[in-house]
Amino acid sequence: MDLYYEEGTYADCGSDYCCRPGVAPGKDTVKAGKWGPVDNSVNKCDIPMITIQNALQQIQSTAGFSEAYLFWTGDNTAHDKSTYTETELITSLETILSEVQTTFADKID
Repeated sequence: MDLYYEEGTYADCGSDYCCRPGVAPGKDTVKAGKWGPVDNSVNKCDIPMITIQNALQQIQSTAGFSEAYLFWTGDNTAHDKSTYTETELITSLETILSEVQTTFADKID
């Protein structure tokens, strides 16, 4: 998940990492969509928080879902390894944990 993802920014940009405010367009000017890049051939972005929220809501609302066994395997932070900080890493983990706790509040003992 990218904490800085912004819909409408360039998914194909002149940088190693895109879908954030302030990046210059690339050769195809592919835009970042609401749920992620609209062109899967562009792989310079991670997903926005809204995609995480929607996925958790879909799991929670699944018919017959009565027990909460969630396997959180990691790979949560943006893949912009050249610039993210320890604080951003912790914020990303805390943000996702908060969403899980909120979404499954009625299932957590």
